[in-house]
Amino acid sequence: MTESEKLTRVQRRQRETREQIFRVAMKLFDEQGFNATTVAQITEAADIGKGTFFSYFPTKEAVLGYLGERLTEAMTEVVEAALGAGVPVADIVERLFDVSASWHESNRSLSELIVKVGLGAGLMEADAPNQQKLVALLARIVETGQSRGELRTSVRSPDGATVLSGVYFATIIAWHSDGDVRSLGERLRASLRIVLEGMHAKEKS
Repeated sequence: MTESEKLTRVQRRQRETREQIFRVAMKLFDEQGFNATTVAQITEAADIGKGTFFSYFPTKEAVLGYLGERLTEAMTEVVEAALGAGVPVADIVERLFDVSASWHESNRSLSELIVKVGLGAGLMEADAPNQQKLVALLARIVETGQSRGELRTSVRSPDGATVLSGVYFATIIAWHSDGDVRSLGERLRASLRIVLEGMHAKEKS
């Protein structure tokens, strides 16, 4: 049974409404900018009342947070499948980063908007919900690598996960600002290799 089949009719309608608000808001953000877009414009374009908007999103910034939630869910699905297939942890993290890189590269203007607004709204801080979910997911990967003998056990999994998460966000921010012509995917993989080499189970002589 799929996830959608498990949902009740009311839950499916609620999900559809949330998705509709999200799509309309992101389209307006992309076309006219985040600051220039009002909740009234979003609700008019989505054909809903303001009360309905605020029942799903307390602020405009929360719409961007929902995007992070969706990306985190997509990353989790990829990780679950890879862990079940016994894929090496270095490849698992690379696949996780590739999910995000694919979206950011395909939606560069929105990506830049999210970085700018997200930094100001605290959406990319360590205690933000989606950040915490990502760190927990990365910690699970690190623990798996340690249990398989792929990563050093002397590295605490929360520390390793925090470093990987920091590299992830820092690379996305730098991709928008430093003029490097490489794709985001290339840059994330390069940064990932540097971190994982330091965590590799085989000690350097």
